[in-house]
Amino acid sequence: MIADFRYQTVPGRDQVVIKLFWENNEPMGRVIVPSAIEQEMDEADMPKAETFPVFTAIGYGVLLAGKSQRPLCLTGDRSVWDTNWGRLKEAH
Repeated sequence: MIADFRYQTVPGRDQVVIKLFWENNEPMGRVIVPSAIEQEMDEADMPKAETFPVFTAIGYGVLLAGKSQRPLCLTGDRSVWDTNWGRLKEAH
């Protein structure tokens, strides 16, 4: 198990978000960040928040959430998530 993660159908705008989806039968994640974080990423010459294989997206999302001290939330297609990785906990 990796960990339990927060899941919201409609995440807040102040969070680091990983949108889960399938692309060519591969589990993928799109990293979405608030504009303030995106600007800081540009200034620090960090890779853009974009689409990655799911494990890379989760790892990058954890890094960005930790650096910015913001919550991390997953959204999108729950079928991407393997329950062996942990649980998706509904956040309200």
